[in-house]
Amino acid sequence: MTSTPQQKTNLDADASALEACTPPGATAGTRSGTATRNWYLLGFGLYFSAMGIQSVLYPWILTQVLNESASRVGFAQMMSMVPMLTLVLFGGVVADRRELRGHLITLQCVIALVPLSLALIIRVESLSFFVMIAMSLGAGALGAFIIPAREAMLVRVANGQIQQTVTATTGIQFGSQIFGILLGGGASYLALAMGRAPSDAMGGAPLLVMQAVLLVLAALVATRLPRLPPADGERRHAVAEIRDSIAEVFRIDAIRPIVILMFFTGILYIGVFMVQLPIIVRDVYHGDSAALAILNTCFMLGTCLSAIVMTRYGHIRQQGRALILSTTASGLIMALILFQPPLYGLYAIAGLWGISGGISMVMGRTLVQAAAPADHRGRVLSIFQLGYMGGAPIGALLIGFAIDRIGPINAILIPTIGMIVLILIARYMSGVWDLRYEEG
Repeated sequence: MTSTPQQKTNLDADASALEACTPPGATAGTRSGTATRNWYLLGFGLYFSAMGIQSVLYPWILTQVLNESASRVGFAQMMSMVPMLTLVLFGGVVADRRELRGHLITLQCVIALVPLSLALIIRVESLSFFVMIAMSLGAGALGAFIIPAREAMLVRVANGQIQQTVTATTGIQFGSQIFGILLGGGASYLALAMGRAPSDAMGGAPLLVMQAVLLVLAALVATRLPRLPPADGERRHAVAEIRDSIAEVFRIDAIRPIVILMFFTGILYIGVFMVQLPIIVRDVYHGDSAALAILNTCFMLGTCLSAIVMTRYGHIRQQGRALILSTTASGLIMALILFQPPLYGLYAIAGLWGISGGISMVMGRTLVQAAAPADHRGRVLSIFQLGYMGGAPIGALLIGFAIDRIGPINAILIPTIGMIVLILIARYMSGVWDLRYEEG
C-alpha cells in the first residue's frame, strides 16, 4: 500500500475521459440526461427495497424460525456471500461486454424467481437449513452480476457529477432498504395474524412475494433507460481479462490501497452486522423480527442522514482523509456493544454506525469511480466490490465461531482490536490519507 505525488493528477486525467462515456441523450445539463439519471435512481431504489426485505427475512428465518446456532448462522451468511467472492469478477467482465440496459433487465427478472421459489417452499412446509443455503447461493450468484452492471451504468448517467451521483445512490439505496426492512419486520405479526406462532415461517411468505414484485418493477423501470452499448476495447478470454484487470487495479495508486482497506474492513465489520447483531437481538435482548428490523432501520437511517448532509452541504475535497476518519469512527462506535446497553442503546449504536459507514462508502466509491479506466470500468469496479465483499464471508464465519466460544457480546473484541491495527496501517503506511478527486 503505497502512494505517489501523481495520485491527484491521475484522478483528474481519468475524470477527463468521463464525458466520452455519457450515452446519447444523457449529456450534462440536458433535460433527457436528467430524466435518464432519475430513471436509474428509481430502479436503484426498487431493487434495494427488495433487498431490504431479504436482509431481515433471511436472518429471521435462520435465527428465529430454524433456531440455528451462531456458528451455523455464520456459515449460512458466509455462503450467501461466496457467490460475490467467486463470480463478481466475471460479472464485471460480462457488464463490459453487454448492452447494459438489456443485461440488467434480464438479471432482475431472473432474480425475482428466488424469493418466489422460497415462498413456495415455505407454503409446502419444506423449509430447512440447506434450503436457505441454496436460496442464498442463488440470490448471491445473480447479485454478483447485477452489482457490476449497475456500477458500470452509474458514471454513464451521472452527467459528469460522480460524487453527487454516488451520494444520491447511497442515500436512495439505504432509504429504500429501510422501506424493505420495515416490511420484512412485519413477518412475526403476519404469522400471528394467520393464527400461528410469531416465529412461524408462513409470516414471511407474503413478504417474499412482495420482494419478487419489487424486483420485476425494477426491471420494468430499466426499460426506460437508453441503450448503453459496451465500451470500446479489445475483447479477450474472460480469465485473461480478469487477471489483467486485477493487475491494473494493483498498479493504480489511487485504487490499490482502497481495495486492500475495504477487504479488511469487510472481514471486520460485515460479519458483525450480518451475524453478531441478529444473534444479540435473539439471545441477549430476546427480540423478534420487529426488533431486528428496527436495528437495521436505524443503521440505514444513519446512512441516509450522512448522504443527505453531504448532498446538502457540498463536496468533500479530501476524500481519502474522510474515508480513514469515518472508518475509525465506525470501529469506535462498534466497540460500544461491549457495554451491553439497553435495546434502545443498541439502536443508537446502529444509527451512529450507519452515519460513519455511509461516509466511508461514498468516499471509497467516489475515488474508485473517478480513477477507473473508462474502457473496462465494470471490471475495475467489480474488483472494488470484491475487495469489500470478499472479506465478508471470512468475517461472518469467524464471528460465528467466536460467538459460540466467548459469547455474543465479548466477541466484539476481535473486530475492534483488528480495526485498531488496520487504521494505523492505513493512516501511516498507505497513500489513502492524501487521495482526493476534484470534479469538473
